[in-house]
Parts: sequence; structure tokens; C-alpha cells
Amino acid sequence: MLFKSRRASDSQMTCALSSESTLVPTSVLTTSLYWRPSTPQALRQQIARRIAQPGAKEEVAKAIANERLEFKTLWNRSLPINRLPYELLVYIFTFLHPTVTVGPYGVLTSSREISQPTLELMATCRLWRDVIVDTPAFWSAVVPECWNTKWTELCLSRSRSAPIEVWVRLRPDRPKFACPPYPSVHCIRRLHFSFVAHTDDSGKGWLFQLLCGTQVPAMPALEVLELETTHDERAQTQGKTPNDVNLTRQRLPCLRSLTLTGIPAPRDAALYADLHTLSLTSCSHSLSIDQFLDALALCTRLKTLCLHETLDRLSEDWKQRDPVPRRPLIHFPHLDSLEVSQHGSVCTSRFLSHIHVRASAQLEISTRDDTRVSGHRDAGASIFFLAGGMVPPNHAATLAPLATVTNVEVDTRQDYYSGVYLAWLRVSRNTGAAATDTTVTASMSMNMALADPACRAARRGWVRELVELLGRAPGVTALTLDNTGSHPDSVADWAAVFRAFPRLERLSVRSGGDPDGVVGMEHMFLGLHAAGSPAALACQHLREVGVFGLVTTTVYEAIRTCIVYRGRQGVVLEELDVDPTPCWVYVAPQDLQAAQSYSPLTVMLFRSRRSSKLAMDSESTVERMSILTTSQYWRQSTPQALRQQIARRIAQPGAKEEVAKAISNERLQFKTLWNHSPPINRLPYELLVYIFTLLHPCIGCYGILTSLRGISQPNLDLMATCRLWRDVIVDTPALWSVIVPEHRNAKWTELCLARSRSAPIEVWAQVLPWGRPDHLRLACGPPYPLVHRIRSLYFAVDIGLPDVGVSRLDWPFRLLFDTQVPVMPALEKLDLAIIYNTRPRTRGRSPDDVDLSRQRLPCLRSLTLSGIFATQDPALYADLRTLTLTTCSHSLSINQFLDALALCTRLETLCLHDTLERLSGDWAQRDPGPVLRRPVIHFPRLNSLEISKHSPICTSRFLAHIHVQASVQLEISTRSRAVLDDNVTTLAPLATVNDLWVKASGADVASLQISRTSENVVTARMNMNSDSDTTGTGTGTGNAAASPINRNPDRDGGGRSPVRALVEVLGHAPVTELALTCYWPQWEPRCPQCPTSSVADWAALFRAFPRLDRLDVSCLAGSRGELEIEHMFLGLHAASTSVSDSEPARSAETGESSPAPAPALALGARAPVACPHLRSVTVYAGGSTAVYEAVRTCIGYRGRQGVVLDLLDLGRKGRDYLRSRYSSAVCRACMRDIKGYAGRVKDVFMDEVDWEAAEAGRQVRAGE
Repeated sequence: MLFKSRRASDSQMTCALSSESTLVPTSVLTTSLYWRPSTPQALRQQIARRIAQPGAKEEVAKAIANERLEFKTLWNRSLPINRLPYELLVYIFTFLHPTVTVGPYGVLTSSREISQPTLELMATCRLWRDVIVDTPAFWSAVVPECWNTKWTELCLSRSRSAPIEVWVRLRPDRPKFACPPYPSVHCIRRLHFSFVAHTDDSGKGWLFQLLCGTQVPAMPALEVLELETTHDERAQTQGKTPNDVNLTRQRLPCLRSLTLTGIPAPRDAALYADLHTLSLTSCSHSLSIDQFLDALALCTRLKTLCLHETLDRLSEDWKQRDPVPRRPLIHFPHLDSLEVSQHGSVCTSRFLSHIHVRASAQLEISTRDDTRVSGHRDAGASIFFLAGGMVPPNHAATLAPLATVTNVEVDTRQDYYSGVYLAWLRVSRNTGAAATDTTVTASMSMNMALADPACRAARRGWVRELVELLGRAPGVTALTLDNTGSHPDSVADWAAVFRAFPRLERLSVRSGGDPDGVVGMEHMFLGLHAAGSPAALACQHLREVGVFGLVTTTVYEAIRTCIVYRGRQGVVLEELDVDPTPCWVYVAPQDLQAAQSYSPLTVMLFRSRRSSKLAMDSESTVERMSILTTSQYWRQSTPQALRQQIARRIAQPGAKEEVAKAISNERLQFKTLWNHSPPINRLPYELLVYIFTLLHPCIGCYGILTSLRGISQPNLDLMATCRLWRDVIVDTPALWSVIVPEHRNAKWTELCLARSRSAPIEVWAQVLPWGRPDHLRLACGPPYPLVHRIRSLYFAVDIGLPDVGVSRLDWPFRLLFDTQVPVMPALEKLDLAIIYNTRPRTRGRSPDDVDLSRQRLPCLRSLTLSGIFATQDPALYADLRTLTLTTCSHSLSINQFLDALALCTRLETLCLHDTLERLSGDWAQRDPGPVLRRPVIHFPRLNSLEISKHSPICTSRFLAHIHVQASVQLEISTRSRAVLDDNVTTLAPLATVNDLWVKASGADVASLQISRTSENVVTARMNMNSDSDTTGTGTGTGNAAASPINRNPDRDGGGRSPVRALVEVLGHAPVTELALTCYWPQWEPRCPQCPTSSVADWAALFRAFPRLDRLDVSCLAGSRGELEIEHMFLGLHAASTSVSDSEPARSAETGESSPAPAPALALGARAPVACPHLRSVTVYAGGSTAVYEAVRTCIGYRGRQGVVLDLLDLGRKGRDYLRSRYSSAVCRACMRDIKGYAGRVKDVFMDEVDWEAAEAGRQVRAGE
């Protein structure tokens, strides 16, 4: 909102405000678009009335003017755009922030273009200005220019310590620039420096001092470096030259991307080690070929490699190298793109023979040769003329992408000029929506000079070279040949092509304009015919064939011979497209009638100018149009026809005014019919009602009901669209069934009741102690004679204020309990919520007087009560599907409440929150689970059970009286730090748990949650605390087991470890994934009584979970966490090596259990191990030498028994702690011993292990 005119009137300001709505598409009309234009008009009318009052003085007018400014400020702050979160505004402004780009001829984006959008956004309002100024990312791009030094300093100051990008280009017209201060070089993340000839030496001196000077500190944050210069700059300089640039890893430790143009390549081989992107253009070298290859061999993380006019500048000649190298190939395991261009064909071929390109990489190779390529091949070399002689002889071992090609495009056009010979080879990859939709396209050229007789003779072998080059790619499905007739090959060569590509589906060929083109096309079809045999045809999946160019009678004869034979064998084409160019030979269409009969979807387009007939398939024109339906034709034609008809009738001689008026009326009728003709107005009535129902707003959220304006606004918007939609909404009672009675809108309530007719209605009422006085009073509500239509009733009232709280309960009490009001036979859902901070002293009715009965609510299916006295009629519970009680008092005893629940045979959802302890009895005096004196309550249809905010003893005693099926989703939580009782272990859902997530910490709440996914996977989430109080009083001593249960708090020193508790709770569950998190309080290291899981505990866990597939354990860094991880691996080893359940021996030093010795086995036999399906182990904690020794003992033993992990991740916590305290050599030795027994290993000392070496080691051990 930019108000640029100071003299703008009020109407102009209103237009400026309403113009913001034009930025939003008209199809998305929200509520804010309606009250935006109306509110300022109402304010102006109010101010005008106050000024027009008699006796108004200048002071009053001035006060009103100030009030208007306040209204304007409040109005600006109330706009939705000014109430967006800070992060969202930054995210939106990022899209408007331009990026620095290098345009044509190396022109950079100026600082004015970069700062202009930022200044415009800052000038909008004060909020936006503060957001932009306080965000360093908007000031990170620095383009120093001599005329804008202050702007550069401002950007550096506002960017603070954030990483910055510096873009510099020195030109003769602007030789100077504002050099950023050297103290800020540690913040430079990207540096782009470009300079041309005849520029000032000060800028170059700053660059050389920055990169190579000893007085300037190093650049630790620099990740991207781009240096460019022209070729003549190397010869025309008086001061510093590009040859003086010497980049080292010592000054650039974090460099990841290096782009050099006209700059000597770095001599420091260590600089190449961590590069992800390397681009060298016209770079000279002081290295030899072997030294350059050795430097590239260090680039193990390289993803992009671009070499332009660089290889031939090395200090040796590539032509003296052997075609097949004797040194090992250079592997780039992460390479995604390789581009080698502007080199000679021999130089490119020799270089590619030294590297291995992985199959998933994109390849682009091009060459420029000023000399002709000889027509013969060198001895021992396999130079392909098809790709310009750039493919190395060992292409099968070096260019792996050629084996994955699916589409082939070959361009064999002739070069009629004696200029530079150009050739290319590209392999690109295009991934579709699905992972299997990947298309790999290989495009290549053979563009040679026509005047060279040797090249002309060699061109005839390009088809054989195609088979030799791509014969290892059996997945080729499309073949496109351009101008292939210029190099005709024999029929046998073409037959070899179709045998090499058996999965070919699409074939497109274009011939040249000379006689050789006709011969080449004829040989192609004859080769397709000769490639097959009567038993099996070649390319049986071929469904599309396209022929373009010069076509003669002999070509048609070859097509007929091939297609007719394949059709008789049962292989029918779907499309045969023959598009001949104008030629001197008349082609008769009868020659293709035989072939056309075997191709049902043939598109034959004869465009010859001398043809007497133009045979054209009319259906093909419809298929090639861009999704034009029938409605788009008559929409455009019908109004025009109507206007023409009316114009003709008006233009008739003798027409009078009556006729013209009649015609105008008829035109209105035509317009009405036209409005009814769009497809949206011809939808079925039921479909329109369904669409309008989706636009109906939600009634409430977080206990706050939607206002009446918010509910009615969508209906009013739809009704204002057209007359048809208004009639549909008015005639649909379901769209008026939601009633929100408000005192200030009684007429709207009556209108909704009238239009809902006899349909069931939903009544939503809420009274809160805040708001305007009329909000504190309900409307008279629906007339009591209409209560038989109420299907859903929601009533919430806050009676926290004693003086007005009781009066608000009169309406629901009369509706539910008054005998003078008729029964509510249609009520299916009842939700009553009484909210009070302190129970008021009521003189009349109170929440305790609520007593629901089945006699008045015979069809009740869902009951939700909050703060209401629970019903005393047990018959009301019989037909309930959903029962939710929150903070409800009871006059029933425990047995009476259980008897009422026993009647709920159809119950699907049961939620009890802070309710069980309010019964008239003590749960602690009830019998525990194993000695119940009454039968267990069964809920055959129960899907969800939630019990929360109770004491543990109360929860466990209640669970002992009910039977929970295995398919029920369960959620149990306590309100104290006490643990639950033993009855939790008897729950049936615990026996079906597959994924287990456990958190052992000093939390204040113990919880258990069991859920089931759509894939029928049962997940259990448990929160273990550290209290031993089993009475529910919350007076724990803090030394009990970290478990949601506690059978014997006096055993094992006052508590059990989390692992032992898990075995007792879920010992019979088919657990496949286990995630354990142990976060003790800060005072835990000083608490010796807090138990730690021993080796025996972990061994018992692995024996109890034999199907364990994945294990994740996370502990805090420290001695306790390291001891827990050590015991885990020793327990896994003990569970695998023990032959009985005997207790392992105790260690004399630590007192902990040590693994039992492995049993003696026969020669060649393998002992069974615990958890044989375990494939992934992830540990997040600090590590020590003892931990790594335990890992080597466990994993090594399991690997020797044939059980190999897929992933072993030792986490990344405590890197600095380990390096300062422990010796990394011992840890590396342990990892080196076990890397053959895990498919992938990660730890704090090694990112990844060499998988190929690990595989070789496994094969050697298997042979031994």
C-alpha cells in the first residue's frame, strides 16, 4: 500500500485500499474482501455526523481529525498482511529479493537493481521496514562499486556476522571499486571476481592480497570461488598477472566449488580433495598429465566436472599417450555431471580413457578440430567417427552411462563448408513422476567435411559403429536418425542394428535430398525385414514408425515388403507416418494400400504438390489439437450466431419500434438461456448441494464457537453469485440446519429455523464471561415445540462469576429436565460443558442438579459431559457409542458405575478424564487384577480407550475390571510422578506391539499410548519416570525404576532398570523396532541409587524380542551413557553365546556382568545367535575405548556366524570429547576389524567405510 499522492481525496484513498483485492484472484473471495471496502466508509459517515452537530467548534473538529488518524493506524494494523508471522513475511520477501547473476558478456547485476526491491518493500510500512532491516540475509549480497561506497558499507553493517557474497567485475569504464575491508573476509562465503584488460591495478591488488597475501587472514568461510579474466589480460599487464594466483588449501580450507577462467590451475593438489564442483576454462597448467590426473584422483567427493579448452594446455602432448592407459582408472563415486568441450578429438579420447564415469551421471562432450580427421583408424585405437573420434577405445569400462541409454538421436548431416569440424556426444537423464519413468537420451553427431574423400569412405561404417557403441544398452526403445541417407550402409549393417535393440518401440528416420538418401532409407526397411526369422521377428515391440524426407517408389516397395511380412506374422504397427517432401517422381498411393491394411491407426499425409489427390486423415487433426472439448466450440460460436440473427431482424425494412422492443426482449431471453448453458449450471442438484456442503465452515475450535457471521457468510456469498445457486441454497434444508442462538440476531435464528423446515437441526450455544453485554445473554432459543428436531446439542457456559453464572443455566435445564417441555426423540449427540474456576454459591440450579434419563433421550448415541454431575440412570448407557466424562462428580458407587458400563455393549469410544476418583468409594481398597470377585466387563465394539489425569492405583484398579481387545487404540497417562501398577501388563494390546518407542527420563507424567496404522502396524509409546510411589500420593523417593509399572519396589536396590521393565511389560510382544531414549536429570550423575541396565538385563531383552529388526538407543554423553551402550552390545553378545538362562559371571573390577564364553561347536557349524533378523543398529551417545571393544566383540562374533548388519551407526555426539580424552587409533582399529561384518558403518571417526573393500574381505573369509 503505497500512497504517493498527498492531495488524494477520501475516494481516491478508498480506491487505493480496494485495489489490493485485485492482486488476489477473483475466484478466491474470502470474508476480508467484503468488509475491507465497507469499514472506512462507515468511519467517515460517523465522523461526518459528529462534525454536523450544532455547536461544534474547531477544537472538536481537530480532535475528530486526530481520531481519524488513530482509526487509520488501527485499520492498517488490522489488515491480515500485517498480522502474518515474522518468519512468513521473511519467506515471502525472499521471493521478491533478486539474485546476482552474470549476464551476457559477463555483465553483473548492478547494486541498484539489487537494492531496488528492498527499498520498495521498506517504503511500504514501518513493520516491513523493521523486518527487512533485522534480517541479515537480505543484505548478504555485496556488489562494491566506486560510486556507491556508502551502500556497500551499509550492507556490510546490516549483514552482521552472516555469510556474505561478494561480486566484483572490473571494466575499463569503471576501473575502480569499493574494496570491502579485510577484517570482514572471514564472512565471505562466495567470491566472484571478473576483470578485463586495461583495468586499474588496485582492484587486482586487492584480489591477490586477499587470496595469496600473508598479511590478510585466511578465508575460513569461503565455499564458492569464481575468477574470470580475458585471454589478452595475460599478455597486457604491467603489475599483477593471473599467473601470480596461487590458491592453497591453507588459506581456503572450506572451498567446495572452484570456477576459473583464464587463471592458471592450482598447483596445490590438496585443494582438490574436498571440491564438489570444478570448472576450468582456458586455464594454463604447470603440471604434467600424470600430475593433473593424480590431482583429479583426490576429488572423491566431486559432483560436477567441467573442462573447457584446458586439457591441451598441459605441459605434455596427449597424442604421445597410449590409446588404452596403463594406470588404474580414476573413479568419481559421487559424480553427477561431466562436461568436456573445446578440445581436439584425440585429446578428449585420451583423457576419457583415464576416468570412470558412473552410470547415473550426465555426460556432455564436444570437440573442435581445425584439421580433418583421417579416414583410417590408428593401430590399437578405436576412434569412432560417429561421435567425432572422441569416444575412447575402452568406452565399455569408462563411459558407463552408455549402457543405460533408452533413447538414441543421431545427426549425420554433411558439412559443405571447409570450416571447423564440430561434433558432440550428450547423455542426459530425465526422471518422470515415478522412479521407473527415467529416460536416458543419447544424442551424437558425425559432421565431417564432404570434400575429404577419406572421410566420405569412412562414413559408410557409421551404422556398425552405432552397434559397437550402444550394443551394451539393451533398453533402447526410441531411435531417431537425421539425414541418415547421406551415408548409406548395407542391409546387413541395418539388420545388426535391429538385432542389437530388441526392445525398440519407436523409429523415426529422415533422409537427405540426394540419391544416397533414398538408398539409405531403402536399406533400413530391408534390414528390418532381414533381421527377423520366421520363428521370431526382430523388434516385436515396434509400434510407431515415421519416415520423412525424399521417398521414391523403391522406398515404398521396401516399406510394403517389411510391413506386410510383419503383419502376416502377427506383429501390427499402431502408427505408420510417411511424410514425403516434394519430389520429382510422382508417387501413387496404391503402393501403400497393402501396408495400410495392417496398420489400423495409420496417418498417411501426402503433401506432394503434383499429386492429383490430397489424402488426409481428418481424425488426426482432432487428435493433435490441444485438449479442445466440444463445449469450447459452441461457446465461441453460439453468441456470435445470436448476435448475427438479431442484427438481421433489426435490419429488415419496415421494422418499427415495437418490433425492435420485441427483439430486445428476445435478446434478454437469449441471454438467460446462455447463462444456463455453461457446464457449472448444468450440474445435478445433488452435486451442487454436495459442493456447497464442503464450503460450510467449521463450528468451533479450542472451545470457541464460530460466530453467527462466520457461519452465514459462505451461504450469503454463494447466494449472491446467481439466481440458480440462490434457489438451490434456499430450497436445501440441510444448509440451514446449524443454529447458533445469539441475543443480537434473533431474527436470523428464526429465519434458519423456517428454512430448515422439518430437517434435523444442530444447536450450538456458548456463553463466556467476557465480551459485550449482549453476548452474555442467550436468545430465547429455538421454540420448545421444535425440540423434537434437535439432533445435536452443544452447550458450554462459564459460571466463574457467581452473580450471573446461575441465570445462564435456566435454558438448558428447562430443555433437558423440565416436564412441561416435550421429549427430545431425535437427539443423538449431547455435549454439555460447565466451566468454572471456583464453584459458585448458587441459590437456584447448579451443575449437580443435572440428571439425564433415557425416558427423555431415547435415541442418544454420543454423550460428552464436562463439569456435569454424571447421570444416575444406568439405562441411558445401553445404546451409547461414545462416552466422554471429564471432571464429572458421581453419586454412584464403584460397583454401580461398573454395572452401568457393563450395559454399554455397543460402545466404540470411551474417554475418562479426572473422573474415576470422584466415585463414592476408594479404588485402593479394591481387589487387584488376579483376584477379582466380579466378572470382567467386555466391550466387543470398542475402538478407542483413553484414561488420563488419575492416580496410578486408580487407573490400574479400573483396568483390572475391563477387557480391552487387541485391536483397541489405547492411551493412558497419570497426573503424578508415580508409576502404574501390575495390571497394565494384562492389557491385550500390549501383546500385539510391533514398534516400540520408550523415553526414560525424569518426566512428571508416566504415559502409555498404543495406536494402529493403516498398514496394521501397532506402535507403542511409553514415557518412563523415576519415582517409586505406588500408592498414588506422589511422595516418591526418586530411586525407583524408570518404568510405567513396579511389581516390587524393594528389589535391586529400590528399583529396576528401564530395560528390565520393558521385558516384564512387553516380553511376549512381536516387537520388530525398538527406540530407547535415556535422558536423566542434571542431578542424576550424583545419584548412585538410580539403576543402570546391566548386561543380564540387555541379554534378557534380546531373548524376549527374537524378531527385532531395528534398534535405536540414545543416551546423554557421559560415563553413564557410555556404560549403558557398552552393556547393550555385551548383552547382545551374551544373548547369542549363552546356551542357557544362567546368570553370567560378575566382573571383579566393575561388578558388572561379563559375557559368557562361546559354546564349543563342531567344525564348520554355526551357532544360533539372538535376534537373527537384526539389520540396523543406531546409537547416539558418547563413546570410549571400552564401547568400541564391546562393538568389535559383538559384531565380530555375529558376523562370523553369518549374521551381518546392514547399517551400524555409532552416532556423532561427543566428537570433541572423544578426541580430547581417548585415542582414536584404538577406535579405528576396532572399526577396521568389523567393517566386513556390516554393510554400512558410520561413526565419529569415519564418515563411510570402503564398501568394495568390505565386500572383498567377506569373500576372502567365506573362502577360508
